Amino acid sequence: MSEGPARAGDFDGMNEDDRRRLVNVMSLNLAMFFAETLAGQIAGSQSLQADALDFFAYGATYGLSLWAIGRPVSARAAAAIIKGGGFVVMGLWVAATTLYHFFVGTPPDAGTMGMIGIVALGANAYGVWLLSARKGEDANIGSAWLSARNDTIGNAAVIIAAGLVAVLGSGAPDLIVAGVMVVLFLSSAFPMLQKALENCGNSRKPTPFRAAMGRTTMGKTNLEIDVASQRRAFQDGGMRTLIAVLLTVLASPALAGPGWDTYLNGRYGYQIGVPPGLIGQGESDNGDGQVFRSKDGTEVLTVWGGYLVDTDFEGEVKSRMDDFSKQHWNVNYQATTPKWASYSGTKGQRVVYVRDILGCKAQQYATFELEYPSVAIGKMNSVVDQLVPSLVQKFCPD
Repeated sequence: MSEGPARAGDFDGMNEDDRRRLVNVMSLNLAMFFAETLAGQIAGSQSLQADALDFFAYGATYGLSLWAIGRPVSARAAAAIIKGGGFVVMGLWVAATTLYHFFVGTPPDAGTMGMIGIVALGANAYGVWLLSARKGEDANIGSAWLSARNDTIGNAAVIIAAGLVAVLGSGAPDLIVAGVMVVLFLSSAFPMLQKALENCGNSRKPTPFRAAMGRTTMGKTNLEIDVASQRRAFQDGGMRTLIAVLLTVLASPALAGPGWDTYLNGRYGYQIGVPPGLIGQGESDNGDGQVFRSKDGTEVLTVWGGYLVDTDFEGEVKSRMDDFSKQHWNVNYQATTPKWASYSGTKGQRVVYVRDILGCKAQQYATFELEYPSVAIGKMNSVVDQLVPSLVQKFCPD
């Protein structure tokens, strides 16, 4: 006896139009995963790498779910374990690199970060459009549509973070968005693994009819159950990412801890936080900056600005780093981009950390140099973490 048409809301892997839509969305998600992972590495953006995990999550979910249709429960559970385990490993990797960047204090390239964020937003918008025609008729298409829609909020968070990184010269917005995304990601991966392990323990051989149709209990398809589980785990992702955006906006201005002061240079328009315990020695005669010292004179913060003469920013940084080496500082860390540079070194029992930023109209620069005894490195690491993002171009002098 021939089978009747599929009921609305069913997806058993036999509807070629639905399969094509899901395969297209899966391919798009996996392509964007590789693109964002590479771009995140190049730009040094943790939120891009966290967003890449989201693309991988949905691409892998639909790919393995389509593969698992009609297979035994043990095979489906193994597929879920592979997905969940992969999510955990990648989530922990992004979490670890996010912590590294938090302590090193190196802002990402806001231009690359924003550009890829816009591309990702376009990719998810295309997925929303592709699935919108069937979202009300099929539960799995509807879940995929909801996932793509929520992901557009995550992409918007990355774009907003990129804008704040560019304006503030700080990596804090990028790290906040990445942190919230990683927490959301891991909170969904562990329940997935738990359910998969339970299924392995409770697996039973399906009847021939259910195996052929890819059905499990309650007449639902394998893909329906898998996607429904994913939907429950991720359906509030849009709201959580929206919270990340709000946290980013609220937390980014608060870059210096309690007791810090602020120095604003009127000649070059840069601003920097001044740690507690460092006393200003008065602005220099030419108004380019100031020196701040601790009472015992062992900790010295020197800040100054200048014009780029006969060179560009990268040339200025290279020249200064050459001088740095000539002064017999042993360089143990350096990171440079077209808009900022950070490097540090040691000499005897002294440590120095230097930060340069590009100023107004790419014609000026601002710099701080923090020198302190090596025995104070534990305390001063946290000071550097707050000093780095506090050095910003506040205005452009006339």
